[in-house]
Amino acid sequence: MLGAGGIGLALILLGGLAISGGALWAGFGLALMLPMIAGSVYLCVRFLRSRSSP
Repeated sequence: MLGAGGIGLALILLGGLAISGGALWAGFGLALMLPMIAGSVYLCVRFLRSRSSP
């Protein structure tokens, strides 16, 4: 589950930015990590759809 690992990593990094730098830095980090988060969600959805189809 590489997608779930990417989502978890993004949450940890954004949480660290929010704690250490505040909301502005968390927003900036979210903007930079948005392609990674979207790719991770895409991988999770593809994995779940492939497992549910016969």
